Amino acid sequence: MPTNDENEFEVVRGADAIGKIIGEKTRRTFALLEAGVLPCWKELGIWTTTRGRLRQHYLREKHPQQLHAEQAEDNGRSNDAA
Repeated sequence: MPTNDENEFEVVRGADAIGKIIGEKTRRTFALLEAGVLPCWKELGIWTTTRGRLRQHYLREKHPQQLHAEQAEDNGRSNDAA
């Protein structure tokens, strides 16, 4: 992910360049792009985004174990209320 000295508004084009930023191989990145998982769009057929959008996407993402723990906690609260 970008460090503080990298420009968050820098436009990144292509699955290969996006993959290098997120630490994924091009093929996996392309699959994520096609599935709509990453905050990217196509400009004249080329996947495009900014470093800042990628950074914000991964800052908001939660680890699956963390999501599971939160769901279990929420289920426990709803059972207590009943």
